[in-house]
Parts: sequence; structure tokens; C-alpha cells
Amino acid sequence: MDSSSKPTAKASNPQDGPSMDWHKELESRVRSIYAAVEAKKYDTVLALWSEDGTHRFGGNHALGGSRRGVALLEQWYHRLGRLQPDLKLTVRDVWITGTPEDTAGFVRWDSTASTPSGRLMYNHGLDYTRMCQGKIIEQDKLNDSQAVADLLEEKFRSGETEAGAKPIVSG
Repeated sequence: MDSSSKPTAKASNPQDGPSMDWHKELESRVRSIYAAVEAKKYDTVLALWSEDGTHRFGGNHALGGSRRGVALLEQWYHRLGRLQPDLKLTVRDVWITGTPEDTAGFVRWDSTASTPSGRLMYNHGLDYTRMCQGKIIEQDKLNDSQAVADLLEEKFRSGETEAGAKPIVSG
């Protein structure tokens, strides 16, 4: 293969698309966002959202449903923190495509959280996120929603009433 056909780390012309460095920087940022969720630094996460972004989490339970807007998303994250106070997230893979103006990405992750009986609930998932101009406009969290429902049911039966609350959803 001659040198003209070798891939380069950076795009030589802005019209050729974003640089590999930009994708690596964004991957690092994505990993830090999941660490912020685990650390309950929700302001860090919410600052990345567009005011009318849409967030979806599968399942018919207190964390399920679709919400639009930062105010509802803030309520959702705080509920997540209360219901899964020891949530641990491990990012396995990050895939990013697009440009800084219009970006799509997938994150494959694993998580654990304690049940009232002291055992660990394991979950895994794939999040699809779309960003425009650096702000998240859409996110779908695809995971083992039955594992989440079972955890919340156990928490509700042990007296955590919020675990049985209606989902935080848009009108």
C-alpha cells in the first residue's frame, strides 16, 4: 500500500470529516459522563443536554418511559440515584460516527446495584445517543428492563415506596 492510501490520524481537509483525534476525545468524554452518573454528578451530565432533548428508558416501572426536557431528566437522574445508590457502571465499548455538528454514538455497558437482600443485580445495555452542535438531543437506553423491574419490585416490597412510583414521563 503506497503512502497516499494510508489512513491518517487527522483529516487533511475539514470537508473530509472530523479527525480521528476528535473521535478519541469524544470517546474519552463519553466515558467520563458514565463516571459522572456513577458519582451522582448529575449537573455535569445535564449540562450536555439540549433543553428539549428526549430520553427513553425501557420498561413499565419507576425508571421507565420517555421524557422530554432537562427538568424531567433531572428528576429522573435523581430518582435513579435514590433507587440505585450504589450503582456501578462499566463502559465496555464506545462507537461514534458523524461530525461535531451531527453526532451519533453507541455505548455498551454493564452495571451492578444492590438489592434490599444484599445480592447484586447485574444489568447490561446499549445506549444510543444523538448530539447536534455538542448537545444531546436524543438518548435511548436499551437494557435488561426486567432486571430493573425486578430490583424495583423488591425495593418496593421492602418499603422503598419510590420504587413503585409512576414513571417520570412527558405529558
